[in-house]
Amino acid sequence: MHSTGKYYRIVNLTLVAWAGYLRRFVKLNKKLKPDLVVIPSSSDIHQDHQTICAEGTRAFFKKSTIWGYELPWNQSTFKPTCFVRLSERDLQAKIRMLNSYTSQLDLRRPYFNARNLESLAILRGMQCGSKGFAEAFEVVKQICE
Repeated sequence: MHSTGKYYRIVNLTLVAWAGYLRRFVKLNKKLKPDLVVIPSSSDIHQDHQTICAEGTRAFFKKSTIWGYELPWNQSTFKPTCFVRLSERDLQAKIRMLNSYTSQLDLRRPYFNARNLESLAILRGMQCGSKGFAEAFEVVKQICE
């Protein structure tokens, strides 16, 4: 994702122990001092995602902007409060990155495909007045400078 011409480094975490989430996030926060943290939305019903959302919010709340991302297959409600316009190139990069999650692809879930991702990006683009694509987020905390 890019905003104002800046590209953000994506950190992929593999977290194993429930008790270790907060501790690992706090260590990561001290090491990276991130401006923006993107976590599952608070309306995501998956138990692992709920834990990541709660502990991620606790660990990064003081000094980072926090956005919750949308996973329609885990949510019956989602209230987007932030939209990021995407180019065709951005959308294709997102699809390529998501296709690297072989654990999800191996399950052959019907929602995890390029057509559905593009459809959602078109809908979110329409909602924010974009002629192209967009991604929507729930703002947990926004720090503006």
